[in-house]
Amino acid sequence: QNTSAADAEFTINGTAATSASNSITSALSGVTINLTAAAAESANSTQTITVATDTSTQISDIENFVTEYNNVVSAMSSLSSFSSAGSSANGALVGDSMLTTIQTTLGNIVSGTTGGSTLGALGISLQSDGQLTIDTTTLTNAVTNDPAQVASVFNGTNGIAEQLNT
Repeated sequence: QNTSAADAEFTINGTAATSASNSITSALSGVTINLTAAAAESANSTQTITVATDTSTQISDIENFVTEYNNVVSAMSSLSSFSSAGSSANGALVGDSMLTTIQTTLGNIVSGTTGGSTLGALGISLQSDGQLTIDTTTLTNAVTNDPAQVASVFNGTNGIAEQLNT
């Protein structure tokens, strides 16, 4: 080793900074900048950084929400199932009023209006069996073209996240 490694040196909008690695996470809130060999070779030249929303992560998170919601609905359905074959084939909570109240409440939350919009406007539909389905095209359009609407449905005051948490 002829020369020991040095911190990466860079300037953002006139403000000089350094980093022990080529992956910068503290310069711009919520943004990771990866310094590449190409940028290092063109020292003292201006580099343009384009910051774009990561819609694929948002869509994946919403798809995970739907999957987990459907898992809960399936578990509740199994626990409350009735079988004419006899009580041993019934779900452990068949006829339980608390479970029925929870099922109804969850259905009302996901079918209601939150943040001035609905899950349906995002391409997420409530089926007759209580499961949610996703129209991927509609969801992608909503996340891409109106991220504020998507955020308000899930995270706004009295949004789905807050209602489910309550």
